[in-house]
Amino acid sequence: MTAATITARRSKSHAASRALIPDRFVDFPSQRLWAVAIFGLLQSLKVVDLIQLYWTSHPENYGGSLFKWWCLDLLYLFTLWIVKIPWLQFSNTKTLVLALLVLLVNPILFALPSAVLSGTILQLLTGGVMGQQLAVSRGTTVRVRFYISVRSHLFFMSSYFARPRSTAKLNPDDQYYCIPSNEVGKREVMLPIILNNTIPRHVTLSRFDFDTKARTNVDYSQRDLRRATEVSQGQQGLEVYYIKVKKPGAYRLDSVSSKDQLDVRLQTSEAMVFTCPEATFTPISNDEYCQGMEQPLTMIVSGVPPLKVEYTRKVGTSATRHQIDNIQPDNYISPLRKQDHSSYSTETNIAMSSEDDMDWAASHHITLMFNLTLSSPTDYRYQIDKVTDGTGNIIEYQEPVETKLAVHPPPSVKFECDIQRPAKLLIGSKTANLPLRLEGQAPWKIEYEYMHPDSLELTQKTVTLDSQVSAIPVALSGDYKILSVQDRHCRGDVMYPSVCRVVQPPMPEVILSATPIPSQCTDENEIGMKFVLEFQGTPPFNLGYTVSKQEGRRKTVVSSKFEKIDQSRYVFEYRPSTSGTYIYDFARLDDANYKERETGIKAIKQVVHPQPSAKFSDRLTRQGLIRTCIGEGVDLDVELGGTGPYTLNWNVFNAGERHSFEEVANEARHTITIPPLDIGGKYVVSLAKIQDANGCSKELDVADVTIEVRQDRPTASFYTSNGEDSHMTIIEGREARLPLRLTGERPWRVLFRNADKNPDKVYHAQLNDANDILVVREPGRYELVNIQDAYCPGDVSAAAINVAYLDKPTLMVDETQVTYKKHGAFERRSVCEGTDDAININLSGKTHFQPKLVNIRPFIVSYDIAHSAHGRRDSHVQSSETIHAGLGRTRIGLNTHKSGVWRYTFNRLSDEVYTQSAVPKAADNYPISIEQTVLPRASAKFVTKGNVQRVMCVGESLDSNEAGGALPMEFSGRPPFSASIRVRHQGDPHGRMYHVQDILSTKYDLSLPHELQAPGDYEVEIQSVSDDAGCQSVRLGPEAMVKITALDIATIIPIDPSMEHCVGDQLEFTLSGVGPFTVRAIRNDATKQNIQCPHYQFNGKHEKIQSPFSRLSTIADKAGNFTIVSVGDQRNKCRSYPRDLTKIIYELPSTRVSAGKDTLENIREGDSGQAVVDLIGTPPFDFEWRRYELVWDNKHKRHSKGKVLESHMVHGIESHRYYISTSQAGTIEVVSVKDRHCQYPRSQ
Repeated sequence: MTAATITARRSKSHAASRALIPDRFVDFPSQRLWAVAIFGLLQSLKVVDLIQLYWTSHPENYGGSLFKWWCLDLLYLFTLWIVKIPWLQFSNTKTLVLALLVLLVNPILFALPSAVLSGTILQLLTGGVMGQQLAVSRGTTVRVRFYISVRSHLFFMSSYFARPRSTAKLNPDDQYYCIPSNEVGKREVMLPIILNNTIPRHVTLSRFDFDTKARTNVDYSQRDLRRATEVSQGQQGLEVYYIKVKKPGAYRLDSVSSKDQLDVRLQTSEAMVFTCPEATFTPISNDEYCQGMEQPLTMIVSGVPPLKVEYTRKVGTSATRHQIDNIQPDNYISPLRKQDHSSYSTETNIAMSSEDDMDWAASHHITLMFNLTLSSPTDYRYQIDKVTDGTGNIIEYQEPVETKLAVHPPPSVKFECDIQRPAKLLIGSKTANLPLRLEGQAPWKIEYEYMHPDSLELTQKTVTLDSQVSAIPVALSGDYKILSVQDRHCRGDVMYPSVCRVVQPPMPEVILSATPIPSQCTDENEIGMKFVLEFQGTPPFNLGYTVSKQEGRRKTVVSSKFEKIDQSRYVFEYRPSTSGTYIYDFARLDDANYKERETGIKAIKQVVHPQPSAKFSDRLTRQGLIRTCIGEGVDLDVELGGTGPYTLNWNVFNAGERHSFEEVANEARHTITIPPLDIGGKYVVSLAKIQDANGCSKELDVADVTIEVRQDRPTASFYTSNGEDSHMTIIEGREARLPLRLTGERPWRVLFRNADKNPDKVYHAQLNDANDILVVREPGRYELVNIQDAYCPGDVSAAAINVAYLDKPTLMVDETQVTYKKHGAFERRSVCEGTDDAININLSGKTHFQPKLVNIRPFIVSYDIAHSAHGRRDSHVQSSETIHAGLGRTRIGLNTHKSGVWRYTFNRLSDEVYTQSAVPKAADNYPISIEQTVLPRASAKFVTKGNVQRVMCVGESLDSNEAGGALPMEFSGRPPFSASIRVRHQGDPHGRMYHVQDILSTKYDLSLPHELQAPGDYEVEIQSVSDDAGCQSVRLGPEAMVKITALDIATIIPIDPSMEHCVGDQLEFTLSGVGPFTVRAIRNDATKQNIQCPHYQFNGKHEKIQSPFSRLSTIADKAGNFTIVSVGDQRNKCRSYPRDLTKIIYELPSTRVSAGKDTLENIREGDSGQAVVDLIGTPPFDFEWRRYELVWDNKHKRHSKGKVLESHMVHGIESHRYYISTSQAGTIEVVSVKDRHCQYPRSQ
């Protein structure tokens, strides 16, 4: 590659490399051509848009077009900056400059015409663009547009619109309406009227009554009509109104009067309002029926035939819907019959031939009959859902219209007895009950017959029963048959078994055979009796008998039994346990049918001598093993049998040794006593032999009793060190757990007492563990009284445990710093606001038995801080504080930042032991609180109204009355007061100090002998203040300083020297001096001239205006004479008085078109309209009027001005009224007017 080639490539344009579209796709000249073409196209479209705006004269569209072309031009510049076409590449700065240029040029093209038409240029020339100006008539600011805008002088316009004929049509959709019969005259129906190109003022409707065939007229004013949303049907001017009617009939439009007094053509139509259809059931006298019955049901349907009824039939839980169509009277003729009966159309109206043929439209009443077969035992419900008349009016019932029939099932009856299971009539009973099973509803009426078993005679009877489970009482045996049954509602069925037999069972009897049982010792003695019983009757049998023992004349019942026997033969024996004479009495016999019958058996007497016997009591044999303690004896109960007295032999076995004992027992229950057992171990007690009083002896073979003797006694003691008394401390409210050591066998019963509190009261505890504890909650000396284990009493230790409470933490206020008042309240000495202060409190917590724990730490103290203002009793809690103190003394800082009464109430005190908060209390048991009065700082301020700065003139002093009087001051604190005052000029770094003392009141007027020698700002500042309590304040804030400005004399010069002006002109003046300035003038009004300090006059009335600048600009808002009297500062001082400074202001001319109203007048083709122009001002007049195109604005639904169709200039009018005639549609508007002195708008 040659060097020349390399150099050529390096010299390639850097701009081409930055292009977004490389030249290999589109060459750069073509890209530049496209860019220029697009720019030219955009500007051409802009020119076309601008021409259209100029010709149409729509000022409201200028802003939208301006914004659109701003966006398009900026988008073009931004796109050009992105694509970076060579030769059209601009830097960021150049692009920004072009964008700003577009932002300036486009307003000139688009906003300038709008500004010219809307008067903005005029406002700019007159200064009104600022929005508000000072008005010379009253010295206050006013809106300039109220005085120079077009609408304020060129009033209203007159528009003429050629429109077609106005029409009105009632019920345009040919709908039918209805009113319920019970709401005629109450409920309103809205009938629509569609109006074309007119606004109604009065409407007259005629109503034809279907019943009376009379026609009446009803008048409606505009307020009776309800306007609906404008109808959009591709036409303009269509509107819908609604008229309220309350009665049925045929309605027609008789007349319609419009607001513009134009003729309204009535289109032939009617609105038919019928009586709404309805249906109901005829009430049924009886609503209770039996299954299978038939019942007629009547439905009455009313309305305009043909009618249709839809109803629901509910049988139990099953529901079915039904419909009846074409309900109408016979020979009924109606135009509705010509329509399709399959659907009732509401869009096809009916042509009426004459009013005599309107009988069909009256409401008809038609009766429908239903024959109901009630085949199911349930509720039948018939409910009307919907009724439709011949015109398509539909009534759907929200509240059901229904009738109900309750159908009951037939009752049934049957016997619970039959021939195989007969009812029993017992001997001696008057009646027997025949059980029945009934179905149905009470009461039941039953008819039955009776057949005698011997004569076969039949007898019929009737009985009434109230219960479902009942019985028929009968007095004779035989067969009973049910014939019929009837419950509360219906007759029923007789079920099987329907026949019941009544029988009479025989009485029970018993035969007794008794045989004595001989003794084994001697044949002469008897030991009991054997009985054999034979029964007759119906088992089971119950035999009641008693066994009595006779001792002389006394007779004692030994045994009384009631044996249940299921068989006809029964054998049993009875053997008494003691000797004596026994009587066996069999008194009562029952069987299945008869109760408490006598047996007829005589009492049997027997002398019995039973064989001797002995055994331990059942309690001992069940217990098995008897435990006892060493050294104690044991008593054993023995039950003896035979004839006493007895001789009883018994043995005691222990460790291979045998000890025999013999003793005499006189009673059948005897207790043998085992002597004290001194050796531990097991002992066996055995009964060996017994002999009774008859000498009959018997070797005994009965169960033994085993006795186990304990080797030791149980003990109980408190678990203490060295067996001595111990001490225990607890927190108040908690429990103390006293440790025990127990010996013996569980369970233990321990008795103990509190010797300090109540030594006579003994407590007991049931324990199961040898190392168990006693739980107590009260302090005192606890001692053990006694112990008992499972078997033996024991011994207790004399050592005791002393239980004491830990002392609660206490809080005490250092009494050297406070004074006690009452009810727990302490008072701290008063201090001044802002003075640091604190108070000491002492905290302690001691125990009785642990001297080392003198202070239990840390302590937690909480208190509420409340504040009340001076002189007020109510206080408000400001905050709550909590202190965690680690020592027995702590310090609490007191609030002194705000004056008033501060109260510190302690509401919580706890330590690491007593964690539950308690309220610390004083000696009188009231909560502790501390009160302190904080005296307010003495303060002072200047009392000024409005601004704190005063304006004075040079040479005045601070004690001069002309300077506004003394400076009022206000003090707070306790008088007398002392204050230090400094007066300083802005150029003096130190100033001069004044000291004022013995100020006895809180209000004071400050007068200082200080003269203002130089212009500028002065500061009068309170440096310090103190009161009688010594409370001093410095740095009192901005209210303690007053600024005074010393000014030179002010002057005023007019900028425009001419004397004559028009309303809306700017009146400007140059002010010199120190502002703000106060200018006074006089208005030439003879009724109000007695004002002492005039500033300026307008029509003889004195006014004042202020200007904070050296240039005063006002607007001539009213015609009259404006004279400047004086100028000064804002407090009317330092004034000058100019001479012959007067301006004459003339009113702007104005016009009113069509008597001051925007009118829209309709003219027919060939007619003409006349616009009246009223001219206000001083003749002669010149004015220009224009006719604009009348354009309908679909967006805002109104007419607006379009482009200018014609323009005319009228000169030299000497009168105040001018007439403009036109026969073409458009809007006539006056755009300018001129009189002898002024013109509007101003010439541009």
